This record gives sequence, structure tokens and C-alpha cells, in this order.
Amino acid sequence: MSLFISSFAPDGNYLIASDTRVSGTRADGYPIIQYDGFHKIRQLNSRSFVFMSGYLSVCQWVVDRYKIGYCDSNAKERLINLCKECASQIDNKSKQEIYDKSGEAMAFFLVQAIDGAIKTGLYLSSRDFEPIECDLQPGGVVVLGSYIPNSDTAIRQVIQSAKTYQDIIQAYRDMFNSQSREEVGGILEMYELSPQYGLVQKMQFKIKDPPRLTEQYSAITNEALTWGRNSFPAGSQFSTSASGPWHDDRQSGDEYKRDNKQFDGTWSSPYKFIAKDGAPGRDGSDAAIPNYIKSTKIEKTLIESPKITGGLIEGGELRVTGNIISDYNAISEFGVYDESDRKYGFIRYDDNGAGTPSEAKERMFIATEAGKALKIQSGGNMSISAQDGDGTIYLEGNVSFSNPPKVIAVFG
Repeated sequence: MSLFISSFAPDGNYLIASDTRVSGTRADGYPIIQYDGFHKIRQLNSRSFVFMSGYLSVCQWVVDRYKIGYCDSNAKERLINLCKECASQIDNKSKQEIYDKSGEAMAFFLVQAIDGAIKTGLYLSSRDFEPIECDLQPGGVVVLGSYIPNSDTAIRQVIQSAKTYQDIIQAYRDMFNSQSREEVGGILEMYELSPQYGLVQKMQFKIKDPPRLTEQYSAITNEALTWGRNSFPAGSQFSTSASGPWHDDRQSGDEYKRDNKQFDGTWSSPYKFIAKDGAPGRDGSDAAIPNYIKSTKIEKTLIESPKITGGLIEGGELRVTGNIISDYNAISEFGVYDESDRKYGFIRYDDNGAGTPSEAKERMFIATEAGKALKIQSGGNMSISAQDGDGTIYLEGNVSFSNPPKVIAVFG
């Protein structure tokens, strides 16, 4: 059993709070305090938190896996799937023990500060983990696990009556103190969340146990206590070294882990769960070369082959025997260079034409650099056509017909 309370503070931020006590049961059914340091609220990222209650060894299994690769976008669906996966792996005998003896075998409350708003969801094993919407209106208070009959109403009234930030913090402390018993106690852990920015601060307060509980607990601490297979709140702890110190939540730099696999309260031997890079392995086999690439050398920045066939070849330069013969730049130009890498001419498309009948604005032309000649030669007949014969061919400059006996000119 646990106690969880959440509500909006007067300044618009959202508060979530829980105790840290874990309890067991003696053979006669009497509850006993087992541990006062279990964090029932776990931080998933700076904007998301989850509270767990019920059989904590089972809940811990779910949360440990839930934190790995957590993502806000699929948080609800993934939590439901993990809960159902966990429930399906509990054998029938243990399931009967868990579900019959616990008010709720597994209970989770998910809180997210997303898109400038607080979003919540309650997931209970008794409801097959279907999400239950909670009251998030101003003045709405969520209470889970209250012990005294009908006390949840009294808790809500006290929280709702707080007018200032100091008042509501004190109200939370008073309510947890009033609910202190074998199943609720230890430390009050409170988180304050801004709907816009997520976590603002974490607060901790000692929960005061009543004299009755202090006397009873001190009288039975030396009695033997036997835990069932699924009843100890097992989990994992992390550290930067095999000798500790150990902590419940994984932190940056942690390399070692220890588990309580036997559910008996003792930790397993530490083991390293973060591996360092090992020695390089042996080289792999040669890659299979497609049959359309022959005698090829392929490196990170170089491909050498006598023949390459492909649908598209893209690049900045194309060279033959070491000389640039073409390039492609921002003005859609295919250039031609001589043996000394000096540009000779080009085939170009651009939209810088004069816009006259003899020179359209958008044009494609074959040209040489200044002082370079151009010869167009055909091994057979040659035709020059404009607009399928209906256009005009403009000739600029002097026109000279050499070898007059071989020239036939027809105009008009």
C-alpha cells in the first residue's frame, strides 16, 4: 500500500507526492515496516514521471524496462504493453496470491508536462491497465491509496483550501503525517512541474510516525520475516565501481549493477553492465562486386574501374587520363578542358539571354572561350532546323562559303 496525492498549486504548477515506505506481513497477517527508502515516483525525463504502487517487485520490473528508450509520443501505449507483458508472465499460483492479497496488484500514475499542459493517466491491473482519465481542472485533487475510510474526501478538502504556495506544501505534509502507518511513511517525496518547462524542483520531508507505530515497530524489528517469491520489492542498483556507493536510479558514469534476483533482501554480486571498446577484430572478407563493375578498386573516396555501367552518374568533375574534361556548376554548364586543365569551351543552359527574337532569354548554346575556335563537322548530311522548319535561323557576323564548287545555297 502507498499514498499518492497530486494537484495544481495556486501558481499553476503541478504537484505530485508519494511516501517511500515498503511493508511486509507477518505470519499472523499483521503488517510490518520493511524499508523506508523505496522511490515510488520515478523520473523518466525532465517532463515525465511515473508513480508505482502494489506488488513493488512486479512494478519495478515494469518501470525498469519502461525507462529504457522512453519516449513521450508513445508513452501510454508502451506502458500498457509492458504491464500486460508482465502480467502474462506471472504463473497462475503467484497471480492468485498477488491479486487476492493485494488491493491492487499493479497501479501506475503517469504524469507528463507536454505542449504547455499537464497530461495524466491512471493504469490499474484490476481494469486491465486501460487508461483512466483524472480530474485536472483547477481544484482537482488525485488521491490514491488513502488508508482511513472516506479520508480521500477529507484530503481533497484540505488541499483545495490552500490559498498560497506555502499553504499547499504544508497541506501535503499534514496529510501524509495524518496517514502514517505500517504501509505509509518514510519520506514524503514531492515534485513540482511547470506545464511549460517540466521539472521545477524536488522536495523531501520526513513523515512523522505516531507513537503507537514507533513502539510497535521497535518491538518487532528482531522477529523473523519470510517473504514469498513475488513479495519482496526487488530491483537493481547502480554504481561507478564494484564497491559502491550504490543508488537506485542509473546516473551518468555508472558502469556496475547489482540485482536482487532471489527476492530475499540480499544483493547479487556486482557485475559490469557497461562495456568498453575491445580490441579490433579480424578483417572481414572481400565485398561482393556487382557483375556490371569489372576489376574495380573501391576506397572511401575513390573508385577505379575500366568499366562502370549505371543509370545515373553525378559529380562535380569528370576526368579522363588525369585531365578534366567536364564540370557541372550552378549555371548548368558542361565544360571542356585541354590537356593542361585550361577551360576551352562549354555546353551551357542559362536564362541570361537578351530576350530578343534572335536571342531568347532562356537559351542553350555551344561556345568556346575567347580566342578558341569551334568546328562542327558531320560525316554525312547536316541539317539545322528551327521550330520544326517554321522558325527563323539568325546568323550574326560574316558568312563565308569555302570550296565554292561544292556549295549549294537555296534561299526563299
